[in-house]
Amino acid sequence: MLLVPSGGAGGSALQVISQTVYTVPTAVAIRDLVYLTGPNSADRADNTTQSTTPARGVVFSKLTPTSAILLYSGELGGFSGLTVAELFLGTLGGLIDQTGLSALVSGNVKQSVGEAINSTTLLFQLGDVIVL
Repeated sequence: MLLVPSGGAGGSALQVISQTVYTVPTAVAIRDLVYLTGPNSADRADNTTQSTTPARGVVFSKLTPTSAILLYSGELGGFSGLTVAELFLGTLGGLIDQTGLSALVSGNVKQSVGEAINSTTLLFQLGDVIVL
C-alpha cells in the first residue's frame, strides 16, 4: 500500500492506494466500488447480491481496459451531484444515499462506503456489511 496526501481538506487527509494492479472486467470504470473475486482480481460490487460484497475498494485509475489500481481509503474526486451525507454501496459499483436505502429488501446488503464532503468528492472509508 502507498500512503499519499490527498490534497483535499487542507492537505491533511491521506489516501491509501493499492500498489497491486488488479485484473478487472472492461465494464469496471474509475470510481466504481469493487469486491475481490480472487488474488489480484476485482469486479463491481452490488448491494443486491451478497456474493458480490463486501466492497473492498474504489477504482482509482485504469491502466488498461482490464487493469486497475484501487483506493482503499481517502478522498476521491470526479463525481457529480453528490449530496453531503453518508453514502452506501449501491448496484453495479454505484453509490446510494440514505433515501436509496429505503428500496433495499430482505437479502440485500447495507454497507457504508464513506461520506460526500461536497458535490464532487467522496471521503472513502469502508464500513461493515449488514445483510438485511
